[in-house]
Amino acid sequence: TTLFRSDKSEKQRERMQWLIEQFTDTPGVKGTLLQDEAGRAIYRAQLAFDPKVIGLNAYEIIQQLESGNPAIYTRNHYANLGLINIDPRPLLEGQEKMIVDRIQQIIQT
Repeated sequence: TTLFRSDKSEKQRERMQWLIEQFTDTPGVKGTLLQDEAGRAIYRAQLAFDPKVIGLNAYEIIQQLESGNPAIYTRNHYANLGLINIDPRPLLEGQEKMIVDRIQQIIQT
C-alpha cells in the first residue's frame, strides 16, 4: 500500500508541476509547487494572479471557474492574497489540462 501511495503522490506532483509550467510565459501569473501544510505527500499547484497585469483578481477568476461548464472548484484559502491552489487528488487523469485551458481563456478575455 505504501508503494502505491508513493507512486500516486509522485504522479500527482508531476501533473501539478506540468500545470504550473503552462503559465511560465503568461504575464501576471506565477505558479509554485507547494507541499501540503501538514507535511503529507500531497503537492498542489499554487497560482498567483496579479490583477494589475491581467485585469482580474483571484475572486473574479474563481467565480468564472465555478460558473463555467464544467464547474472547476479550487482551494481558495488565500484568494485575498491573489492565490488559488489546485489540489490534484480529486482530478481524473487529464483534467489538469482542462483547468489550464479554462484559466487561460478567462485571463485572456
